[in-house]
Amino acid sequence: MANAVNAESIPSITPNYLISKGNNVVVTQNTTGNPVFFAQGDYEVGDGSGTLTVNTNDTLGSVIFRAPEVGDGVNLKGNLVLNVNLEPRVGIDGSKLPSANFGGADHNQRWMSVNIDGNFELNATFNSNGNGVSLVSIPYFHSAGGQSSFSVTGDVKISVVTIAPDAEKNASTQAFTFTAEASSSEEAKKTVNVGNPNSTFSLFTAYFKDPDNYDKANTMAGANGVYASGSTDINIKAGKKVQIISVADYADAISAKQGGRVDLGSPEMLQVIGVVDFFTSDYNGAATETSRQSRISGTFQGNNSFWFGDEKVKYTDKNPHGQHGGDLNFTFKDGAEWIYMVNPRLTKITLEDGGAVNMYDDYVLKLWQEKVVDPKTDLKLPEQASLADFWPSVIKDGQLAFKHQIVVLDKLNGNNGIFRMDFDSYDKKKTDLIFVGDTDNKTLGEFNIQAHPEDPEDLVNSFGNVSDDNPLLFAYVAKPAADKITFKDHPNIYNHKLYDYYAKIETGFFSLFPLAFRKFP
Repeated sequence: MANAVNAESIPSITPNYLISKGNNVVVTQNTTGNPVFFAQGDYEVGDGSGTLTVNTNDTLGSVIFRAPEVGDGVNLKGNLVLNVNLEPRVGIDGSKLPSANFGGADHNQRWMSVNIDGNFELNATFNSNGNGVSLVSIPYFHSAGGQSSFSVTGDVKISVVTIAPDAEKNASTQAFTFTAEASSSEEAKKTVNVGNPNSTFSLFTAYFKDPDNYDKANTMAGANGVYASGSTDINIKAGKKVQIISVADYADAISAKQGGRVDLGSPEMLQVIGVVDFFTSDYNGAATETSRQSRISGTFQGNNSFWFGDEKVKYTDKNPHGQHGGDLNFTFKDGAEWIYMVNPRLTKITLEDGGAVNMYDDYVLKLWQEKVVDPKTDLKLPEQASLADFWPSVIKDGQLAFKHQIVVLDKLNGNNGIFRMDFDSYDKKKTDLIFVGDTDNKTLGEFNIQAHPEDPEDLVNSFGNVSDDNPLLFAYVAKPAADKITFKDHPNIYNHKLYDYYAKIETGFFSLFPLAFRKFP
């Protein structure tokens, strides 16, 4: 039985006033015109294993984890659930402010440390109600200096949905954002640690113009998921499952900029849908004169782990600090796979022991139709939504709207990885191509090719015109990697090898540059 507490008149949530009332405390607060403060101090929900649920409604100015004066922090033993409905804030002069904030923003001082010894759940919905709103930040932590931390020892579940019928161009929403001044100084470092070896982390963020039509793209809005900037480290340590999904025109699932770093760990299941973003608007890429290099890392393992998305960096020679983006450290193994959405180029990928790059379009189509995500949102979605439910424009007349015909890998590392590919010896332009620029391998890396002809079950005619004089080229490897990268035949998903098709496939080697830096279609 919950302890229902009417907190409409409470200016802040304090350790002693509410928490001592029981193991299941529900606070419902009408926040019209008033921020909700979590005052500094030590909280204990009931016996330390209870749940504090905070419900807000109507117009929310802000919910921030600090008292009006900066304090030492909030330490909460127990579980915290925040159900937040946001609308545009009204300024002193009656005007609509251009943003809505939830979090611990303070541009002049450090944001207060928040440490939750338990589970954390955030369900937030923002509706612009016809007002032009350029930025929605839920939650958003920013400060100019001082060490700070955010930690959760248990499960984390975040759902942030923005509905903006009249969204401005390049509008965006921030779902789990921690920023600081671009500096490598330990004195200004921000540290975020969430999860444990037996916990889960799930984040779903979306920016929709119309909740009944998820795929409208004319707003050109962005939805940022996990975002680290400046001297910020975000470490997701959930060992069972990590799932990060972004749905928007600019679906930036994970961002690391100006020295920010995100580590997804190596959970049993790791699923990312959306863009990995190092891109900044200036010519410094992810680097500034004083910052370290931005980094995003993680290990995808097992058949249920995947990344559906692209890498976004700025390739430029104008960067005075020698960095064209960030340091992408993604490893795929034991059946985990990468499938790009639009951009076929990665700065680096490691494929180990069955980790795959999937270009076989019939199989990709099947994954779009069958891969299921189960976000907790108020949108009109089926209980179990496939990827195609979120991006219906990907599929037209039962087929993919675009083909996965090329991958460009600036660096290919590892050994015994897999490339699933479409092959067509009669129309060679339809054969998928791999471009490899370089490798960090010290020894030979051998990669498996799964060749899928147009009719994979036709073992006689699929490659009937392939010969020594008419080889079918599928890979270009640059000279720096030529003695460290090789390919071999491997049974495709129908358990057929090239030998079964009476085909001879050869690997071509040539100097990749500058071809790799052309803009590929």
